[in-house]
Amino acid sequence: MRVGNSDMANYGAFLNGEYAITPNLSAYGTLGFSRKNGKAGGFYRLPSQTSQVDLTLYPNGYLPFINTAITDFSGIAGLRGELGKWSFDISNTYGTNIIDFRVTNSMNASLPRNSPAEFNAGTLSFAQNTVNLDLSRRLTFDKTLTALNIAFGSEFRIDNFIIKEGEELSWSFGQPSKGIAGVPGRTSGAQVFSGFHPKSALNKSRRNVALYADFEQEFGPKLLTEVAGRFEHYSDFGSNLSGKASARWKVFQDIALRGAFATGFRAPSLHQHYFNTVSMQYPTASPNPIQVLTANNDNPVVRQFGVGSLKPEISTSYSAGIVGKIFKKI
Repeated sequence: MRVGNSDMANYGAFLNGEYAITPNLSAYGTLGFSRKNGKAGGFYRLPSQTSQVDLTLYPNGYLPFINTAITDFSGIAGLRGELGKWSFDISNTYGTNIIDFRVTNSMNASLPRNSPAEFNAGTLSFAQNTVNLDLSRRLTFDKTLTALNIAFGSEFRIDNFIIKEGEELSWSFGQPSKGIAGVPGRTSGAQVFSGFHPKSALNKSRRNVALYADFEQEFGPKLLTEVAGRFEHYSDFGSNLSGKASARWKVFQDIALRGAFATGFRAPSLHQHYFNTVSMQYPTASPNPIQVLTANNDNPVVRQFGVGSLKPEISTSYSAGIVGKIFKKI
């Protein structure tokens, strides 16, 4: 048995750049790539564990490994500049995370003979593409209203979550595609990590549109107020309007009072909503392993346990404080 951190190898590369097209317009971009390869050992399968060991393949038992290859990619492309008295920034951001699972030095104990030692156990992937448009302007005044900062923006986002099934022998009992029956009393799938079953495989997407406005008002050198609002519409969780109001009052040269009120909204992620899998567990009080289903929120079985549909998180927050310097050097 191996105890401790898994073997790991990381590498990556990132590139940032900006090019001035005109004095009032520039293009910018970012590219990022990283890869993390991991290898983690499971529990040693002893020769006496006959439901998990074929002694003709591993007469002394074996230590199975979960191998992961995690790939991250991100890219940003945009234009920003000045249009009259307004500043603008329009961009597209794409990012993806892919986790490939392989099992090595293992076996499918349910096969009557010739089990492979390596398995493609499936893939999890998530991708997100976001288009943003931001506009801002600062208005200055000569009297009580010193300045007003205005910002508007919009966002369109697409999320995509995929579970790809593993190869048949990574999850099967026997090999149904070839008419090979499983050995009674033996466990199905690859030992240490059963592959994703075809019934777990899915491809789900969501769209989100948002609009926001932000107003920051300066009343001379002592008082600053801000009011902001954001409207969002999710293709699967409906619409929401959230906002924020805050103020900062400079009482003395180095002392200020601040306070804020805000509401928040967060829709459940696609992973929270749709992830599902079937795994094997080995209770200490039972000689036989059991299959455990991790059901997603769309599975009818969760309703039988009184679990309702997932709901967005809605929050309300208040804050107040004093900021400043107690002493000149602190």
